[in-house]
Amino acid sequence: MANIKFEGRWVPAEARIATNSLVINLGDLVSEASGFMVKAGTTGEIVWISLSKYTFEADNQTVGKRKVTFIPKTTDLILEIVADAAIEQANVGSYFNMNTDGTVDVATISTSKSVVDTSDTGVATDVVINKQMQLVKVITSTLWDFKIV
Repeated sequence: MANIKFEGRWVPAEARIATNSLVINLGDLVSEASGFMVKAGTTGEIVWISLSKYTFEADNQTVGKRKVTFIPKTTDLILEIVADAAIEQANVGSYFNMNTDGTVDVATISTSKSVVDTSDTGVATDVVINKQMQLVKVITSTLWDFKIV
């Protein structure tokens, strides 16, 4: 869960139907899967930030059809997020992915937005992984400002 800050214009909120059994909180990072709103995973594009706090029913997609209210990511949007380890001032501008608990995964640090995963040692085609967040500012030793990339 992230604290939301804006550096510029406010963007209007939107809403779309949530996936079944989704548990969402204000500030959760959101993506879309099969036409329904889901929490963003540890890789892949983060598209929205939740303005909802709700536990959706197991049949929400077909029966309840309740919606997640969200704002789209913008270049003006800054998120105050906790990381799973310390990040130094020298790392401002670096790119990271998220953990499933909504914290920044410091082990995924990169100076590039996209990296090639060669961990298969040449057995299969190398996969390009796009990072999800960029460090903008160190606030304290346990709190940082990020933007979605």
